[in-house]
Amino acid sequence: MWEHGAYRPGAAPPSAQPFWYAGVLDGAQRLVPAWEIPIGGYVLQLGLWIPPLVLLAFFALLFLYPFLERRFTGDGDVHHLLDRPAQAPVRAALGAAVITFFTVLWAGMWVSAVPPAMHSAPGLPQPPPAPGALLTVPQSTYEVIVTGLRVAVFVLPVLAFLITRAVCARRAAPVRPD
Repeated sequence: MWEHGAYRPGAAPPSAQPFWYAGVLDGAQRLVPAWEIPIGGYVLQLGLWIPPLVLLAFFALLFLYPFLERRFTGDGDVHHLLDRPAQAPVRAALGAAVITFFTVLWAGMWVSAVPPAMHSAPGLPQPPPAPGALLTVPQSTYEVIVTGLRVAVFVLPVLAFLITRAVCARRAAPVRPD
């Protein structure tokens, strides 16, 4: 608080980097626009709620996936071994899409805008500079990178799904002898 000032929705985040396991959530919060909804004298910050809700929905879907797959594919057999990707192209493609989605969210954590200059009260020593991020860029470049990642979080998982499904389906096709 003393180094960066009061919170401002939509402002560049401070240059501090979270631990790797919190990176997906932090990257997601950096990519969500600064949406606010006033409700009864209070302000609901959607940028703080959307990323945890997306993760909650993902883990709920991950929990329910075996039951949903059995229902939609009609495959009620017992499987004791792993399937090869070519034997389950949709499952492999969904896995590639999920990995791509979380990779883009995690990438949002690695870039920060240049932090503002810090000043102390008169008569006190200057505070030490904030630790630099892995990739610190000017504000205008930061906005371009965040916009690109906002687009990528929707486009790249779809591309990963389509490409992986096509490759797996091609490998599963029987080879005709000439």
